Amino acid sequence: MASGSYHAVSDSCGLDGNLTITVDPADEYIVYVSGLAAIEGHDEDHGPLKMIINEQDYSAIAEKTVLASNLIPWGYPYTAYNYQGFGELNTCDGTYIMTFTIGIDQGTWGFMILYSQRIN
Repeated sequence: MASGSYHAVSDSCGLDGNLTITVDPADEYIVYVSGLAAIEGHDEDHGPLKMIINEQDYSAIAEKTVLASNLIPWGYPYTAYNYQGFGELNTCDGTYIMTFTIGIDQGTWGFMILYSQRIN
């Protein structure tokens, strides 16, 4: 599976930064994404985001995962900042294109499309 340091960009949310993708040592079709909340300026004190890759078509499902306890850096009292979504892994060039729903304990507010390319 494609893992390592990635540069992630979302035109829909203005997200632009680096994250890390690691492979589960027990299952090569499970990867963990660290750094999504940190790119947005949050204390990423939970996570990482778990993504399961379908070995037949390389589609990806990101399980709902809390990445940050709260949104205090944005000045909001909301809790359990989380991501969940779907997308695909391009095994030819190692890129991921994902669509995420972003939420908190108090609800969700939409989605973003994230494109990430390996940088190492």
